[in-house]
Amino acid sequence: MSRPGSTAIAGTLVLALLIVVASWSKQAEPKYKSRKISFWVQGIRLPSRDSDRFVDKVLEIGPAAVPFLTQEFHHQNSTLRRSRLYRRVWSALPAALQERVNSPISDGGSMPALAYTLGMMGPASRDAISVLKRGADDRMKEVRYYSIWALGQIGAPDAGTVISAHLNDSESSVREQAKRALETIESGEY
Repeated sequence: MSRPGSTAIAGTLVLALLIVVASWSKQAEPKYKSRKISFWVQGIRLPSRDSDRFVDKVLEIGPAAVPFLTQEFHHQNSTLRRSRLYRRVWSALPAALQERVNSPISDGGSMPALAYTLGMMGPASRDAISVLKRGADDRMKEVRYYSIWALGQIGAPDAGTVISAHLNDSESSVREQAKRALETIESGEY
């Protein structure tokens, strides 16, 4: 019979091992101005003034950045990376491993800024519709707001049901954004 503490330790070790294995499976990526595209994408933050520089660079990269924006949004939308358990396990890792493993995410991370950038690219961001739909149902109002805004800017008529569900959102700003996004999609002015 195992002790209750040993099960928790074994679970934590398995989680840490999965984190390490996942961090080693990263692919090579194209560069822009001698930096990887992910450098520019990961620099996008809100409400930092410096985020404008990164958003501008990602917009200069254009549609080639969409897969990296989508991937980063998806990674930040991780229930695991936003959990307290992940934060505790990550903080217990040696510094050398912390550098190789994705850090924990507090609240919505940079998801609002990533959604904003995808929306600024308009229809070129069509491949991000599925992650933005999930973002529209996030617990953080900023993530919902910008995900809904981006879906409208992309012109995603297949997201109408997801957007319509927020016409009764608990936050007035999200309700208004849902209304505007539906109007934008209906008018075809994206």
